[in-house]
Amino acid sequence: MSESSTGGSYGKPGFARRRFIIGTVGVSAAAALGGTVVRAPRAVASGPPSGPPTTTLPLPTTTKPEQLLLTWGGDPATEVTVSWSAPGTVAQPAPTLAFSTRPITAHNPGQLVKMPDPKPLDVTQRYGEAASVSFTDGLNGQTTYFYHVQLKRLKPGTRYYYQVSDGAHIPSTAGASFETAPHGRAKFRFSSYGDLATPSWDLNTSGNIWHESCDNSWFAVTAIENPGDGKGAPLFHLLNGDLCYANLDVDNAPGVWRDFGNNVARSASNRPWMPALGNHECEFGVDTMSGQPGGAPGGIGAQGAAGNYWNGPYGFGHYLSRFLLPDNGVTNWDGNRLRGNFYAFQDGTVTFISLDADDVIYQDGAANYVIGTANTAPEKTTTGAEIPNGTTAYTRFYTGGLKPDAKDNSLVPDYASGKPNLQTIWLERTLAQARRDPSVDMIVVFMHQCAMSTSVPGNGSDLGIRQAWLPLFDKPQAKVITTRNAIVGSEAAGFSKNGADSVEDAPWSAAINPTDAYGYSIFDVDPGRRREETTITFQYFAIPAVTNEAGSTHDGTTTLPTQPTEKFVFGRRVGG
Repeated sequence: MSESSTGGSYGKPGFARRRFIIGTVGVSAAAALGGTVVRAPRAVASGPPSGPPTTTLPLPTTTKPEQLLLTWGGDPATEVTVSWSAPGTVAQPAPTLAFSTRPITAHNPGQLVKMPDPKPLDVTQRYGEAASVSFTDGLNGQTTYFYHVQLKRLKPGTRYYYQVSDGAHIPSTAGASFETAPHGRAKFRFSSYGDLATPSWDLNTSGNIWHESCDNSWFAVTAIENPGDGKGAPLFHLLNGDLCYANLDVDNAPGVWRDFGNNVARSASNRPWMPALGNHECEFGVDTMSGQPGGAPGGIGAQGAAGNYWNGPYGFGHYLSRFLLPDNGVTNWDGNRLRGNFYAFQDGTVTFISLDADDVIYQDGAANYVIGTANTAPEKTTTGAEIPNGTTAYTRFYTGGLKPDAKDNSLVPDYASGKPNLQTIWLERTLAQARRDPSVDMIVVFMHQCAMSTSVPGNGSDLGIRQAWLPLFDKPQAKVITTRNAIVGSEAAGFSKNGADSVEDAPWSAAINPTDAYGYSIFDVDPGRRREETTITFQYFAIPAVTNEAGSTHDGTTTLPTQPTEKFVFGRRVGG
């Protein structure tokens, strides 16, 4: 969520709103083994680079599978998607996936899935159960390859083993295992943070340092596999936007995504990682906003958003290529299917909803080339692509319009325009369905930007989320005065005085991290014995910043706590 290229913006992991937990900007960087000084393993390197590369660096031409990634399907008890990537610019010769409830061995080869030939990313089409996708970065011209297998009809609460192969003459393989979600009322654990970035040069696969590289990113992933309370890893993880900040490295976005993918694979190969789009997932390229080949430079008045500076659909080409997420069934007004932009899934007695707040916020996009010096030349990449000064990728209302509702100053879908906001319509329908479902006790909404925040130097809160979505989350509301309580009327007709003209959600919640703005959240779900007894115990672990992070020694050590900074319980009957 950071507006600069030198530091991320981190906030609290979530706050209670009646039956909701709204995960927002999240928190970055974390711990592994509580109470001990942990040093990250150092890669062999001649020395730190002087800074981020200023030209496009080559990617590998090897095909050994890497960047293993698990995500839930629509039903986490029976559906898991296994994804992986080729290291660089060469497609795997004959990729396959094998899976079984027993370890994959020569004696147990498992069920085999052969992958089709890769096709360029096309979000107007549906995915098959096995899909190979290529994406060409608009600014450096590198084409990278991604593979997805949607495993269905799995057994609930069961461990599965899998292995992927590149299918080369001498094949290279990689694999791990995962556990499907339990069926019905069952206890489980999940974790959450956002603003992750990439590790530093000597922990990155590439050996490079990028604009947002920091060793805290390494500890953050380690923490998910070994939470500080010693009670074991979660069933899955929520990654609340601003994944790797690749849009800040305009010459090397594919390389940044690769280092991010290999870092998170230390956890994401073992358990689903479920992301939300953040503003830094929006990248510059050479396409129109809908992802079509760009035309002549043009733009949206007063926004500087030109018509051919998007990296795939809405700038999300890299994100949509590597994450295959639950299908929301929504097709945008431009013909693009919006699968993965926002989605929902149910685990036990809890429904989880991931939202793309970029669609409703007032905050400008994070793909910006805005320099205050007069006559600044365009940003030029190694392929010759140019981004003029004053250009920004602004995606507000990309799924349709919202209009003010005079009765309460909220924003509602603008049906009169003929193109109402599809995400908000979907959200209202999804919330209503969850509320009617007797198997759902709690709803967890996670997104990147904040509806309410204690941040002063950072981005803070965004009124767009409050206006568009908080009225859908909270039924209890409180009046708010936003204009003068004027006296109107006349002697002949009588006088009246305006009351409060607006409403806002009543249950405020805010917390400030008392130490460093790094940490992670652990949530333990207990469904109880009957309907409406579900509770979620929240723990936030605040982690000291990595020592000597800016120093030449780059030792990457930190002391990890065993006690949470905060701990409390959500539930309908808590404290009652």
